[in-house]
Amino acid sequence: MKKIIYILAILFAIPAFAQQDSRELFAEANNLYQQKEYEKALEDYKSIMEMGYESADLYYNMGNCYYRTGQLAPAILFYERALKLAPKDKDAAYNLAIAQQKTVDDIEEVPMSIVKKMWLGFVNSFAADTWGVLTIILFVMAIALLVIFRMSENVKLKKLLFFTTLLLLLAGVVTLSAGYSRYGIQNQKEAIVFAQTAYVKSEPNQTSDNAFVLHEGTKATITEQFDGWSRIQLQDGKTGWIAQADIVEI
Repeated sequence: MKKIIYILAILFAIPAFAQQDSRELFAEANNLYQQKEYEKALEDYKSIMEMGYESADLYYNMGNCYYRTGQLAPAILFYERALKLAPKDKDAAYNLAIAQQKTVDDIEEVPMSIVKKMWLGFVNSFAADTWGVLTIILFVMAIALLVIFRMSENVKLKKLLFFTTLLLLLAGVVTLSAGYSRYGIQNQKEAIVFAQTAYVKSEPNQTSDNAFVLHEGTKATITEQFDGWSRIQLQDGKTGWIAQADIVEI
């Protein structure tokens, strides 16, 4: 029995030690970065990632290290990964914009309506899980008020409860829609071109015609994958097939 307890104690202690190690390693990496030892700092950040940890701060710092060492595509990749976890991170967004200015491809984004911009800003206020929790809370509150409505005999109170319940249900539908949209954004497959020059084909094979050419650091959305090829779409609407070896998913 004592042996079993001892084994269980060790198993529960391992995650705590690992977490402590990762924190110490993160602090060490940050110190190395401050000392402009970017390559060494990057190795520590990579070790933390290999432990299975991820965070916006970790990816942001890795992006900075890659940028400082002149590795454009990985820098953009990790800034994008940071923004996936923290869409409102102004520092990551700013550094990403700086890095993107150094890319060769100048791709104009399809204009977005003001309403869509506002909706995306609202959707990105929280993660999908948070929207889900808010939706559950709103629906539970609506059900509770509905029960009180059915039990109440006060006319004025019933009117108030009725309209409040409707508002809660409406708010729940909005948060549900926002959560669904945020989930789609979080799980959308996007990639960064890592090849210095990548030929995008009209079909998923090397013998097909070149549709267009992309260069290191360009971002694309993956819409389909087939036999070592990915069908991508650019922000300007262009589509084509690119070898999966030429890109890295965000």
